[in-house]
Amino acid sequence: MSNDAIFPYKVLLYDDEPAYAQTIKILLEKNGFKVVVVSKWDEANAEVNSHYFDIVITDLELGGQNTGKDFLELIRKKNGHQAIIIITGDSDFLDEPIREYVNILSSGPITFCDKRVDIVIVAREVINRIDPVRRCLSIMSEMGMANREFKLGEKSYKVKELLAPNEETESLILNLREALADLMIEMIGKING
Repeated sequence: MSNDAIFPYKVLLYDDEPAYAQTIKILLEKNGFKVVVVSKWDEANAEVNSHYFDIVITDLELGGQNTGKDFLELIRKKNGHQAIIIITGDSDFLDEPIREYVNILSSGPITFCDKRVDIVIVAREVINRIDPVRRCLSIMSEMGMANREFKLGEKSYKVKELLAPNEETESLILNLREALADLMIEMIGKING
């Protein structure tokens, strides 16, 4: 097993401003993340359809035919629970009719960051949005364990089923996340005890 299967966390950054994207990439890589930067729709589409990312960062205002909103819709079709950070330097974003974004914003974890502020804030949001349960399941899948079964309650689930975005698996992931948090608190208590 290579270290790449476990670490670092994988981030997709889609932005058409090379200097900004490179600055974010450097900061995140210094903090242990593997960052894939794309600046064109075709590249972004190919990456989302062929690789798992712990988090996706995308600008809303992109040059070309397809917009950041189009990319968000693509991500939501592929994985309705993908963690996303939306970045934009467009001060009019909040003035736009919010109904255009209701379907995107109401599904899955999503964060909005102003590109004009300190990039450290964007890096902090990336760190805060990593989901340890999905990361673990994804690692298992990458290691060839997609068909490994777990018994949760009265039912058995394969790893690949738990990674499929739907209401049932999202509820299970939430329960696993809460159980993991309880276990970590118990472990910290024993270490400090």
